[in-house]
Amino acid sequence: MEKVSLVKCNSYNKEEVYKAVKKSIELIGGLKIKPGSKVLIKPNLLRPKHPKYAVTTHPEVIRAIIKLFKEKKCRIFVGDSPGFHDSTTTAKVCGILDICKQEDVPFINFKKKKVYMYKEAILMKRFELSDILDKVDYIINVPKLKTHVMMGVTLAIKNTFGFIVGLNKSQLHFKLKEKEKFASMLVDLNNFVKPTINIMDGIIGMEGEGPGNGDPINSGIISASYDSLSMDITLCKVIGFDPLSIWTNKIALSKKNKDFIKDIQVVGEQIKDVKIKFKPSKQKPLSFVLPKGIAKVLGNLITAKPKINPKKCKACCECIKICPAKTISLKKYKGKKTAFIDKKYCIRCYCCHEICPYNAIDIKRSIAGEFLDLLQKILT
Repeated sequence: MEKVSLVKCNSYNKEEVYKAVKKSIELIGGLKIKPGSKVLIKPNLLRPKHPKYAVTTHPEVIRAIIKLFKEKKCRIFVGDSPGFHDSTTTAKVCGILDICKQEDVPFINFKKKKVYMYKEAILMKRFELSDILDKVDYIINVPKLKTHVMMGVTLAIKNTFGFIVGLNKSQLHFKLKEKEKFASMLVDLNNFVKPTINIMDGIIGMEGEGPGNGDPINSGIISASYDSLSMDITLCKVIGFDPLSIWTNKIALSKKNKDFIKDIQVVGEQIKDVKIKFKPSKQKPLSFVLPKGIAKVLGNLITAKPKINPKKCKACCECIKICPAKTISLKKYKGKKTAFIDKKYCIRCYCCHEICPYNAIDIKRSIAGEFLDLLQKILT
């Protein structure tokens, strides 16, 4: 029986966060770590944004975790690999680099890669990952509670995507265009990395057009679990999402026994006492039943597409560099340069939306998509 703790924490006050993180771990049985071990704390460092925007794991949560592992006399590292930006720059802007310096903990910029084979994979039997995996004994996965325009949510399972180094992430988006395949890869990756413990920063989450352009929302929780899937299922319930509407959950559950969800033990606060409704992304799946062939044909028509707002665009070209389909270019619009997406070749991976530092890329549903979404609500 897997345990997931839920602990109320209403601010990023240093002492309050430390107490909440410590309690969340104690509720699931405490730190099962050998003293003196090498430990990697892996936050969500999507892009360089101030903590107030809720784009990245908050630095005070990282500080609290560092202190707890110092009590175990561990050798501690903090590191991640954003999809585009330099990780050290990202860590500096979001405040984590300062915490590392204050706590005398090295920050690791994932650069060197190594090929790893995973025979038990559902889909991906070969991964090219950061070689940091060979250099530490334990992985501490510290995601941020956020929605995600492509996968619905980004929680514990999705956060291990950071072990794919830099622009290799966008290559996987291009290779695995279908959500089911992309989610299968994420599940394989999480199962291979196998984080020792997951600690969720849910004090201020992100709703709407996450993971980078949504709205901060006071969710007031810290959560911990030794099992990524159990955490993701529980946190989906906390934010009002059907866990089975999330592809990573569905695929991971296919390898579990039929009573897996029922057997998850929530400790600390109960879901009903901390539940808060998150606004989902506009990019919703067509979830009522259609024949598979028809659903595939309709998919291209109704799936929300990224659209660049020329008034906000600063022609920084970050979307052009990250686009795996190479479908974005600079064009002139009303006398100024702006990025332009060729919709014919767009694979709807939303990397551009995720990475844009000026929130200049919106997710727009077609009229057909809006109509079918309305029809779904009527039918259900």
